[in-house]
Amino acid sequence: MIQRVLLLMFLILMASCNLSAGSYPYAEIYLIKLPEEQLVTKINNFKDNNIEYKVPSSLGLVDGKSSPNDHWHNFYFKNPKNNQIIKTWVRKNTNNNTKFAFISIKDDTSLGHWKNINKDFDTKRNKETIQEFESIILKKIGLFESQD
Repeated sequence: MIQRVLLLMFLILMASCNLSAGSYPYAEIYLIKLPEEQLVTKINNFKDNNIEYKVPSSLGLVDGKSSPNDHWHNFYFKNPKNNQIIKTWVRKNTNNNTKFAFISIKDDTSLGHWKNINKDFDTKRNKETIQEFESIILKKIGLFESQD
């Protein structure tokens, strides 16, 4: 009897926990056919030439690696359409491919309050948010072709 109660408690505990693996388990990941440094340069050039996508420095969100040993290049974009901030990262995948991930989004004026893509939105809003990201970031940088 005790074994059944313990098993039931274990199953309830496991069902209530977030079992997603990795540092960014909900990120929407795109495989880009460019080496990591070329992609980083392309993103930096885009932001230099399109200042409306730059996040105000007063928010303290800095692009790049947080340390020399970090695996991720973090990039923050301002969505000029609706005054939101988009958090992304770039990470080496293979020799000529790099992962570009859409992680989360927040209102420009709020401190914190990040909403994770593929987690914090209902299905319809999540799909709309991803499509908007693809349209205003990936397509503008030249990294994404429409699947229509």
